[in-house]
Amino acid sequence: MKLLALFGLAACTLITSGCCNVCPEAAKAEASEFFGMARSTTSTPRHRFVEKYNGWHKRYDAKRNQLYAANKKVDMIYIGDSITHGWENRASMEVQKKFFPNLNILNLAHSGDRTEHQYWMVRDSGFLDTAQAQLVVVLIGTNNIGHKVAGVEATAAGIKLIVETIRAKQPNAKVLLFGVFPRGEKPDNAFRVQVKAINAMVAPLADNENVFFVDLADKLLEKDGSISKKIMPDFLHLTPAGYTIWAEAIKPYAERFCR
Repeated sequence: MKLLALFGLAACTLITSGCCNVCPEAAKAEASEFFGMARSTTSTPRHRFVEKYNGWHKRYDAKRNQLYAANKKVDMIYIGDSITHGWENRASMEVQKKFFPNLNILNLAHSGDRTEHQYWMVRDSGFLDTAQAQLVVVLIGTNNIGHKVAGVEATAAGIKLIVETIRAKQPNAKVLLFGVFPRGEKPDNAFRVQVKAINAMVAPLADNENVFFVDLADKLLEKDGSISKKIMPDFLHLTPAGYTIWAEAIKPYAERFCR
């Protein structure tokens, strides 16, 4: 009962006795695709509770418990997909502890998420209505193009909605938006063109007062434009060396805004 009171009516989904009561808006569009996901546009908020075996339900409950235990106060919130979810891997957790040893971080990212899933997370889950954060770190969009369900314009529009919603629900927090990380080993990989186009569209969201934009491509790529397996073993996800590069980029903002 305490958890439900904490999230209140702002949450679109209430989970009781393992059952989900989902609002109609979040439950539209049902053509199935790989991973058991349901197709939707990037601008339609979508949870993933109805998918089997993806861990969303369990993770959602764990994060609610974390927020309740912290009395709603967190320093940083992470929004993203598997790359951001990966901060909770054992090796990358050591990187996080090294760079941010005293920060309480609420990681709302989930493997496989696209912009519409994290849009639901920031708009309808209740987390951002409840948490009191100082910095929200956003990295999202690669699965939109990777799953071949959205073009660059739609992906950029989804990112814009996420940033705008964070600003509306967390007016006292700063938003640190990262450009979609490069993917694909070689510079001529088709994903590279799409990533650059998305980043060019979302970079103007930064006003350098409340929203900040960082493109890490130059630090993640080799001099010839390729991606090293030392940074991304599958040319998408990060190694601890890759998380170190990312942590170094987050650190100045965390030091500035997380007090």
